[in-house]
Amino acid sequence: MSTNTLQSLLSSLTVKETAGFRDFLNSPYFNRNEKVVKLYDILMKHVPQESSKHKLEDLHRRIFKAERYNRENIKTIIYLLTRLAEQFLVTTEFRKDDAEYNRRLLKIFNRKGLDKHFLRHLRKCGFQVLDEGNVELDKISRKAEFEKTLLQFYLQRNDEKNIFAHERNLSDDLIAAFLVDMFKQYNVFWRAGYLENLLETEFTSAVLDSVDFERLFSTFSEKNYRYYMLLLPHYSIYRLLKDGSGSIDIESLRQNIAGNEFISGNEKFVLSTILVNAVYFRSLKSGGIYSREVFEALKLMIELYEFSEDQYLRYTTYSNVLRVALQNGEYTWTEEFINKYHVLLEPSIKDNMLIYSNAYLAFSRGDFEKCLEYESKINFQTFQQRYYLRDLRLSSLYELGKYENALSLIDSYKHFIKNDGNYTSKMKHGYLLFLTFINDLIRLKLGLSRKNAAEVKEKLTNSLPMRKDWLIKKFEEIAES
Repeated sequence: MSTNTLQSLLSSLTVKETAGFRDFLNSPYFNRNEKVVKLYDILMKHVPQESSKHKLEDLHRRIFKAERYNRENIKTIIYLLTRLAEQFLVTTEFRKDDAEYNRRLLKIFNRKGLDKHFLRHLRKCGFQVLDEGNVELDKISRKAEFEKTLLQFYLQRNDEKNIFAHERNLSDDLIAAFLVDMFKQYNVFWRAGYLENLLETEFTSAVLDSVDFERLFSTFSEKNYRYYMLLLPHYSIYRLLKDGSGSIDIESLRQNIAGNEFISGNEKFVLSTILVNAVYFRSLKSGGIYSREVFEALKLMIELYEFSEDQYLRYTTYSNVLRVALQNGEYTWTEEFINKYHVLLEPSIKDNMLIYSNAYLAFSRGDFEKCLEYESKINFQTFQQRYYLRDLRLSSLYELGKYENALSLIDSYKHFIKNDGNYTSKMKHGYLLFLTFINDLIRLKLGLSRKNAAEVKEKLTNSLPMRKDWLIKKFEEIAES
């Protein structure tokens, strides 16, 4: 067992947890080995400088004093402290979960035959578990486990009235949890199928296809099923993907999530991410005609981001919002977005992303020299959006008439894409198409191509390169000149 592993674990403790863990180690119920406490004190002197390495011989000398060095002995103490730290974290987390604590205590009372204790504690905690306010999937799961605990109690006592009541509640919980998970899985598999990542048959779609959902949800509404409003936005997104054609009523979808008083902020955020994926891939499959709907879905997600559990705003989320907003000409909104949200990015990337954001905004406003000026300040080696950056640079060079520089960049860009192992062939396809069409664009502009601009544009219209709207606009300019 390595001290580096143990020190990284200790360095993750908060100030409050550190004090609590010291008391935990001093409790004879959990630990009776004083040498474990000594090791903890030694290591904590170097936290948070966890890079400090300790040789086992040095630790053995400080803990075992004059005893002869025994590697297994010091490794045993390290092992014991590591396991105690893990046990402390689990215990601390468990103490925070009142619902799980109450359920476990009821199970213990039942197992020991302490009926009076069981019923008394049930009166104290039952309403807390069953009526927690806003409904979300993890709460449904907790309620289902709670109902199972009550069923075990009443089954042993042949109390049919309570047995059937809790069976009904459990059934309601399990149906809701099952449908929410299935709708989420359908979203995942629909997306995977589009990206050609499915290796075998998946049965989620087969199960959902066999259900008459229109009739089912009509029954839910008529009978006031308690999870109806929770399921409604999931079902709406499922129908969006299932139907696969026609317009997208994005305002109705947004309202089903943002205006839903029956679900919590966190569940709303989760639903907004699912909606973004659904609308985005529907848009891709439809030839990119739902760009405005994608933007509205992303706006909802970013509005609800405060309810996410992420420590930092993900750079992929940030860059997708930036890109789609500018594609829709939302310059003022984008400027406000950049100022408000770039500071929420991980510290190591937020400076690069701020520069990139301003470069992209400058390009969208037609200030191409300013765009290249911003772009030159980015640390390219640590910048994650290398594909988008090259696309932006190429487009700027074209707009400025620097065609030779652009052609040179196309060659190096192609080499980069073909050797990049992080993207699948499907994901690379749009970028390679962009290079093909911008190469045609430049050669037509220079009079070096025998291709007809109208024919190339028609081919472009029926394909899905990156920056498609911009490419179409540039081909139209050539055709008109």
